[in-house]
Amino acid sequence: MKHPLSRSFATIVALLASVALSACGSSGDCSGPLCGGGSTGPTSNPPGAPGIVTLTVDGTTIIVTWTAGSGATSHRVNLTTPQEEARSQTVGGTATSASFTGLTRTRTYTGQVFAINSDGETAGGSAQALVPAITGAIRARARIDGSLTEGVLIELLDVASDSTQSDHTDSTGIHIFRDLEPGEYEVYPPPTLDYYSIGNASHTVDVEAGVLSDVVFSGTAALTNLALGTPVTGLAGFARSSKWFVLSVTVAAVDPTTGTLVVTLSGGTGDAELFVVDPSENVTFSVNDDSNENVSVGSATGEWHVLVLGFTDFAGVTLNAVLR
Repeated sequence: MKHPLSRSFATIVALLASVALSACGSSGDCSGPLCGGGSTGPTSNPPGAPGIVTLTVDGTTIIVTWTAGSGATSHRVNLTTPQEEARSQTVGGTATSASFTGLTRTRTYTGQVFAINSDGETAGGSAQALVPAITGAIRARARIDGSLTEGVLIELLDVASDSTQSDHTDSTGIHIFRDLEPGEYEVYPPPTLDYYSIGNASHTVDVEAGVLSDVVFSGTAALTNLALGTPVTGLAGFARSSKWFVLSVTVAAVDPTTGTLVVTLSGGTGDAELFVVDPSENVTFSVNDDSNENVSVGSATGEWHVLVLGFTDFAGVTLNAVLR
């Protein structure tokens, strides 16, 4: 007969074994706290970050594109600018683009993309884009002696900023000034030693957004003869108009090394300026506040050119050249 204590001890051991087996499972795979293991809980797998965020501007629309974040079931796109409330879109499935319309011109927008799944979200990169102002353009045509002419210099003055730009007409006799902000501009061909005489030399253009404005300059390459001691009367023209004359000095009335050629403008109304170009193309000028101008230069023999340029509209002016 066994001792009663032995039987009680066996019962306790069996009971403990039963409890341990219950905690570990019938398979005996011990992972519970009574087996020395810990509880692992649910696993969290947020998506990978979206990549290569790009903003493309089309008018007042920005299209945001990106590469999908791994494990994402959707993506949220935020578009922000400091002057407006943030805009947001969520796109599902495999979509990797979102469009935002009705944006404000001249503002810079920042787009950022977030990858989303049931375990959370992950921020991706960002990019910026400017929604530009609508610009206009001016097309200038130069007709010399009735034909569109290449190589005529055209200048553009932005009245608001007082800044200028210039270029020559191309092989079709045209130059287009592009990407102009809306506003007032003055277009004119400044005088050059190509000796074009231009009558309608200045155009004021109100540039409108998205509009191509046209201006046409008409002139002649033919030079008017100016004879020594023979005045040319009744000269008239518009502001920035140009009139070129040619003067041949073949025999000086005095020694050419010491003599003087005197060219004058006088009388009339308005303000015309006077420029004299010697046979070596050196320029001497007179630019008073009226049409009374005087240029005195050494009387070298050869072909001289004289330009009468309208600073304002002018009329009734007399041009004369003499040797002294």
